Amino acid sequence: MSWGLRRKARGLARRFDGARARARLPALQARLSETEALVQSLLPRLDLPRSQQSPTLRAVRKAALEELPALLNHYLELPEHYAASHRLDDGRTPEQQLVAELDTLEQSLRQVAFETFSERFARTAGNLDQLREQFDEDPAATVRVRLENLQNRIAGRLDPEAEARIASIGESLLAALDRLLRTAHEADPMLYDVRRIALEYLPDAVEHYLALPADLARTEPLLHGKTAQAVLHEQLDVLDQSLRQMLNSLYRDDAQAIAVHARFLKDKFDRWQTGWGS
Repeated sequence: MSWGLRRKARGLARRFDGARARARLPALQARLSETEALVQSLLPRLDLPRSQQSPTLRAVRKAALEELPALLNHYLELPEHYAASHRLDDGRTPEQQLVAELDTLEQSLRQVAFETFSERFARTAGNLDQLREQFDEDPAATVRVRLENLQNRIAGRLDPEAEARIASIGESLLAALDRLLRTAHEADPMLYDVRRIALEYLPDAVEHYLALPADLARTEPLLHGKTAQAVLHEQLDVLDQSLRQMLNSLYRDDAQAIAVHARFLKDKFDRWQTGWGS
């Protein structure tokens, strides 16, 4: 939020606190809290440039940031007993009149809040549809996105060795996943392990490390005399070596399949050539 809006929001919060502290009418206390919550939820919208504000939003901004503070000021300036018990010309007390004023304002605030929620929901639904289409077309997209997010999260926060190891793990994960998605059954244990490494084991190891203060993670012995950084390196080594062994196994299977197919072709066409020669 802009500095000006933050200043107005702080002033409005003080007025709400003061009004709640002196209000005797339970309905007024409830309405003050509800109105304040609505105003706070709309503050980011109220900070938009005027050119991006709808007429309704401009009217609500004026009501929330200009008319509402004036209304609360007027209430706070009244003697407490007068505000709670004096009858005005219409038979209501000042507190009852304030409840009615806040009711009117709250209706406008709720309308804008509903419009804001609807816009955000529509954008979110559209984004989810795009992601769903992307993942349907590319089953590896979930893993790829998770790895990209992880790389962005660790940028500049881990030592070069750890960053390089995570990059290596990411490459191995995508290579193994590509191979398994083409040939393995959905229930293949190896496919399950690859996904768990990408979506759980690797992110969890990194997040646990990042949760520690950087200096402590690098220098303070935490486990069996090892620093958190050393433990992270060990975890990354285990994942990296496991994936390399997995890839080697897959490549051996591929090489074996090629050799079997080559023998099949040789036997088949050797018989044909023998037949032609005779």
